[in-house]
Amino acid sequence: MTDLYFNRQAAELKHRGAWAEMVACCWLLQQGYEVFRNVSAFGGVDLVAIKAGDVSMFDVKGVSSTFVGVPALTEHQLALGVTVLAVYDDGRVVLCDRQASVRMVKKKLPIRCCALCQREFFPWRETNIYCTPSCSDTVKRRRRKARQKAVEANEISDGCFPAETASLNTAPF
Repeated sequence: MTDLYFNRQAAELKHRGAWAEMVACCWLLQQGYEVFRNVSAFGGVDLVAIKAGDVSMFDVKGVSSTFVGVPALTEHQLALGVTVLAVYDDGRVVLCDRQASVRMVKKKLPIRCCALCQREFFPWRETNIYCTPSCSDTVKRRRRKARQKAVEANEISDGCFPAETASLNTAPF
């Protein structure tokens, strides 16, 4: 969405939030969500999005391209289960890690790209490489299946070629 570049000189600050919400709506629509906007100037939820029966609530934050960290949520928003969508000046949209908003870590970490789905996210600790627990679980499941296949392959080869596997397991010295 780089064609939606925000020109700070051309727009007043009060229009920045409306622009960020529209960019976030477009991004959510591209992700396959049905999107509903809060038309009131008040409330803890900017957007409600539905995808495959799952309802998600978002607070949209317009942030500068130099911003590093996680935009804060209020206690009320945390209780509702709201997630932050950060919209940058250049039109990038980043789905913030909900745990990072909850903990509000003191150390500011740079945006990362999920090792599985390639989506940008705000990690809440240095070791986070996946954007959500479901991405992490998917990788763990794949590794488990690969290990099971490797074990099964070794059991079969042990049964079929006992002399060959015995020579591979012994050291040459």
